[in-house]
Amino acid sequence: QMVNLVRDGQPIRRNLRQNLITMDELEAQLRANGLESLDDVKRATLESDGAISVVPLDGDSSHSRRNVRHGV
Repeated sequence: QMVNLVRDGQPIRRNLRQNLITMDELEAQLRANGLESLDDVKRATLESDGAISVVPLDGDSSHSRRNVRHGV
């Protein structure tokens, strides 16, 4: 099941905690995909396969989705 991790630049800390993702891990994965901070993120979602889908704040979700693997 998909879990929201970030909405409009704001981390959803409860969901991060429940999925054992630290802020440092989340921010590192965002930087690895060209985003400097959470302020640049419209939405980040933990997918059922462990990938984190990221939609940049200035992006169209159909074109700007980036997947990174949590824990890899």
